[in-house]
Amino acid sequence: MQVCLFIFNKLKGEKDMLTRQQIEVLDKKKKLIRIRNTFDIGQAMEAAQEATENGGRTGNGSSEIIQMGFIPEEMWLYDPWLMEANKARNHGDMGEYHKMIVKFFKVHPEFAVLHTRKYFQGAR
Repeated sequence: MQVCLFIFNKLKGEKDMLTRQQIEVLDKKKKLIRIRNTFDIGQAMEAAQEATENGGRTGNGSSEIIQMGFIPEEMWLYDPWLMEANKARNHGDMGEYHKMIVKFFKVHPEFAVLHTRKYFQGAR
């Protein structure tokens, strides 16, 4: 059995999650504007809940993978933990990348797949 620590799935049949975009002019002289994007995260939350109900595993035998969670693509653009994780991955620092992804799932548990933890108590 091969186990992967985490995977990020693009949701099957995913529609555009961006539901609304609003632009505000804050100061014309300084040319400051604010762009506010609203997007739907319902599909990712449903996928994480469904994976939790199914045990959080995909595949059989040697191709089995343990899922860590589902992250909507739009969140990579604004979430500080994911932005730092992306920087670390681009620099080749997979330890820091993993640390930031774990922090993301602690802050956003609705996207995480919950697993039952089993600890080996040792031989008696």
